[in-house]
Amino acid sequence: MPIYTKTGDSGQTSLAGGARVSKADPRVGVYGTIDELNSHIGLLVAHLSEPLTTLGNHVAQYLETLARIQHDLTTIGGIIAGADVHTPEHDFLETAIDEIAPKWQGFVIPTGVVTAAQAHVCRTVCRRAERLLVALDADAPKIPHSTQPSQVYLNRLSDYLYALALEINRLSGMPEQIWKN
Repeated sequence: MPIYTKTGDSGQTSLAGGARVSKADPRVGVYGTIDELNSHIGLLVAHLSEPLTTLGNHVAQYLETLARIQHDLTTIGGIIAGADVHTPEHDFLETAIDEIAPKWQGFVIPTGVVTAAQAHVCRTVCRRAERLLVALDADAPKIPHSTQPSQVYLNRLSDYLYALALEINRLSGMPEQIWKN
């Protein structure tokens, strides 16, 4: 069976129950952005997996957490598309944040080593997905259930990605550029 189906050639796609909707449907925009985030996290994983990484023993822990996140994001995308599955728990993200979060120094300019910069890209795409999901939830009749648990997950995930970016820079010896007003 080929990868292409030709069923989307007219600008329509299928949701989880088989219903056909426009590719411009807000649900498609949300789960498409979540898929984009998942791909950016894949790039972050590739950077973390580089043999020349300076992060030492910490890499395995980050890779394990990011693998779980990628599976969770796929599940959340399915939920938005109408699949009848449970929203992943976000508690493990809070634990991961607590393990790596530095003391608050103020807002940072998203820069540093390439891997940290990629974590910042992931964070900003995550925030966009969260905003789109909030807007979708405001249009509740289109979706059969609340997206609130998924919103909480994405909110916590963006916090984790921020903390991870700071931690990667710290472990790499790269000082943060603190925003100066």
